[in-house]
Amino acid sequence: TISFISAGLNVTPALLTVTAANQSRRYGEANPTLPYTIAGFMNGEQSSVLTTLPVVTTTATLASPVGSYPITVSGGSARNYRFTYVPGTLTISPVIQNSCAGSTLRGLLRGSGPRIELDGSCRYHLTETTGSNGHLINLFSRTNLTIDGNGATIEGSGVLGLLTVIDSTNVTISDLTLVGGRANGQGNAFAGRGGAIMLYNSSVTLDRVRFIDNHATLGGALSTVGGTTTVINSLFADNQAGEIGSAIFAQGPIQVSYSTIAAQSFHPGIALLTWDSATVETSIIANHAVGIAAAGGTTKSVREEYNLFADVSEPYRNYNAGSQIAQGIHTLNASSAAAQFNKPATYDYRLRTYSVAIDQAPVPTGAATSDADGLPRPLGT
Repeated sequence: TISFISAGLNVTPALLTVTAANQSRRYGEANPTLPYTIAGFMNGEQSSVLTTLPVVTTTATLASPVGSYPITVSGGSARNYRFTYVPGTLTISPVIQNSCAGSTLRGLLRGSGPRIELDGSCRYHLTETTGSNGHLINLFSRTNLTIDGNGATIEGSGVLGLLTVIDSTNVTISDLTLVGGRANGQGNAFAGRGGAIMLYNSSVTLDRVRFIDNHATLGGALSTVGGTTTVINSLFADNQAGEIGSAIFAQGPIQVSYSTIAAQSFHPGIALLTWDSATVETSIIANHAVGIAAAGGTTKSVREEYNLFADVSEPYRNYNAGSQIAQGIHTLNASSAAAQFNKPATYDYRLRTYSVAIDQAPVPTGAATSDADGLPRPLGT
């Protein structure tokens, strides 16, 4: 006997996957259209079967700073289907100016955004012969600002200093060459200070900034009053001061590390003069009469360590009993030939692998055990 027992066939909704597409735009632009794709339709069906279309949104607004923002998708419905959603990302990238005119640079630096990026292929030439505070460009009351030069150069007109930063907090200037500033004027607290940069009552970090052939009465390349200044991985070459501080004159706390202060021929002045607390470490000062000088009349902490003084007649000078330089026990004194700069004539002050300066600082954990010439590291003292 054959018996037949009926059963039910349960048809469940098919799964549709809705994926938000990744998008990008420049800072300050409107958000682009936010598209999506749908996968998983059955029986040749298409999006026309949707009874409610998915909605795509992002948290980014017109004023959102550079960064990544989520793109979310939700809300779709259709008979015979259920939905799963895959988010995307909206990436906001910095504005990059393509014009190398000085006016373009000025307009860019007046922007209110938290990050300014210059065109690394540009040599911005500031041709003006008049400016306020003895400098061509002035930044006032800026907070949490980053200026990334991307390798660009700013060249002065040969009459005024290049840049002042006044009453500002947490400003970073990086990967930028500053050349030809001339802050030799008189008339106010800023004129005659810092051929390339004058910092007043501001906290500023200078990272991979190259100061070349800048002149001023005080601080040929850089002058500071108040605030705090950090200089790292930077180069000061052939800068001159009419009075004091051929490269740097600091009247506020300053820290200099992994940097080089040099001249192609012997300079009769003081490379760095400080009237406040200062730290100079893992740096090179070359071809100057005096390396680091402390003055100002009040007791300040001035210390140096792991430095190389190359052809420096007097590494330290204390102008009064109030400021004494704590001399580092690992610091070297040698000739410029021993320093082994690569090509000083073209301002290439990178070190050759057999420079006496190499390996004098503490060797980081995991550092290479040999150099590019195959010589063992550390080389020793």
